[in-house]
Amino acid sequence: HRRLSDENTSFQRVLDRIRRDTAIRSVREHERQLKTVATTVGFSDMRGFRRAFKRWTGLSPQQFRLEWLLGRALTGTAPDTRPDGAPHP
Repeated sequence: HRRLSDENTSFQRVLDRIRRDTAIRSVREHERQLKTVATTVGFSDMRGFRRAFKRWTGLSPQQFRLEWLLGRALTGTAPDTRPDGAPHP
């Protein structure tokens, strides 16, 4: 706790960041079911996962995946992302 406090963070913040980063990477894998992504990052239901994902990126997991795949298809590469991990519109 002291080291986290020295870094001006908390265990919950670190865990939330890891969940967010893992969820974003996993949602980009279009073969993975979103329910599997939700349970992998520690959510017991899709409702909570959708809420958290939208808080992290500004988009639902489905919207994020669609925008990412469309951007990738149009450019032939992965689109640039905003600092929060969400794709640019």
